[in-house]
Amino acid sequence: SNEDRRAAAEALGHLKQGVDALKRALAGDRKHDVRHAAAWALGESGSIEAVSALMKALSEDSSEYVLEAAAEALAKLGDARAIPVLEKALERNQDHEHVRHAIQEALQKLRTTITQIAATEVSDSRRVDPERLGGNPTVQATVMLANGIAASAQVPSGASTGTREAMELRDGDASSFGGKGVMKA
Repeated sequence: SNEDRRAAAEALGHLKQGVDALKRALAGDRKHDVRHAAAWALGESGSIEAVSALMKALSEDSSEYVLEAAAEALAKLGDARAIPVLEKALERNQDHEHVRHAIQEALQKLRTTITQIAATEVSDSRRVDPERLGGNPTVQATVMLANGIAASAQVPSGASTGTREAMELRDGDASSFGGKGVMKA
């Protein structure tokens, strides 16, 4: 029955299992509440395998309930590949407030998803050793978001080491900055 299929989809979501069966239900069940439950369950599954089925549903399904659940599931899965599909779905669904809101929320989350983190060994701006230009080596981290925004920050090499401060991780390789390198950090 319709109710049994919907309950089965929800149970699979709670168990985080049955991704293939949920994808089939999302793509082909004739009842929108079963497809809705399948979309929700795919989001709960945490499986990246669900992304393509959810994007297809967002592009092709006619039920507002399914579209809303698919957008929410895509946001939960956090795969930035869904952004273009969500943007197109937003254009098509301006008249459906709940769908529009779910898509906007998903886009906001996915656009601020970290897609890349890079760390580089740099010289601290404080000059500690008069024999060297610059100070001790330290770490510069750069974070890239799905929306293209990048931000970098450097961590100054600590002069004090209070009990509540982070510990410095140094390489100990005497041939690199007298053992004070941070390539292992």
